Amino acid sequence: MKSTIIPEEYAGQRLDKALLLLFPETSLRHRRRLISSWDIRVDGVVRGPAYKVRAGETLTAAEPAEAEVAAETKGASIHAVSRPWATLYKPAGLDSETLAGGARPGLDRLCAELDAQTRAAENAASGQKEAWQLVSRLDRDVSGLVAAAQGAEAVARFRTLEGAGEVGKTYLLLAAPENAAEFPAGSGHVVKKALDMANRRQVRALEADDPDPARWTRFTVLGPLRVGDEEVLLVQANIARGARHQIRVHAAAAGLPIVGDPVYGAGDHPTGILFLHCAGLRIENFETEAPPPWGEALGSEYERCLALAGMGRQS
Repeated sequence: MKSTIIPEEYAGQRLDKALLLLFPETSLRHRRRLISSWDIRVDGVVRGPAYKVRAGETLTAAEPAEAEVAAETKGASIHAVSRPWATLYKPAGLDSETLAGGARPGLDRLCAELDAQTRAAENAASGQKEAWQLVSRLDRDVSGLVAAAQGAEAVARFRTLEGAGEVGKTYLLLAAPENAAEFPAGSGHVVKKALDMANRRQVRALEADDPDPARWTRFTVLGPLRVGDEEVLLVQANIARGARHQIRVHAAAAGLPIVGDPVYGAGDHPTGILFLHCAGLRIENFETEAPPPWGEALGSEYERCLALAGMGRQS
């Protein structure tokens, strides 16, 4: 545990600034990440980043138990790195971002590992740490790859590329259409519908199309699979930018409800899996892929799933 007494010259400063006393030479973003991931207290009370500290108060910072964090982020990993880009692997059931106060760790905890791995390459001349941060997100129950960028310049470049439709995001999903004959293997379906996200719990597809092609979803039917006694379709979905629940809503609008999606799709599945997985990311010349973790659920059909998707097993 780190501890210090707030000196007079820091009186009235925000907590995210006062943390410089314990973590000198850290960026504001890094200190805010510490507030969400460490146990930061002022006179024994957990405070938010905007709290104004007072002279004489005791500031403490305790790192969460490594075993506890490891257990809560089990299955998450740094998948590939090519600075300033990286991909992290997020298992289903893990949030992309740590909840406020650090109550439930998220995939963004791995950004600290990325920071440590690349510390030797930081800009020593300016003394600024080029911190990593997530630049894409996945719903809690969706598995797969999440993009990260190192430093503000890379983050801004990613947003520019994304807005121009030059970032590639490839997903795999299992769909249960009412009439599979309407979706033969190799058929393509582009959904352009704009999304109404006013309701935080459920997104709605509008009748009008979104004029921005970066917001469209392109579906390609790869072929049929059997999951238990049910025949489903393996479908590839490609987006450039994306929005909250976009693929799930667009899949339903296309007549391809996702297996295991209780909100927009075919309902809960006995395995508890929402069969939607981010299998590939492309940012400039940086390309990575990860097969879906559906081996146990698909059984003998898993090899066929990988073959249809043009992927191999992950080592």
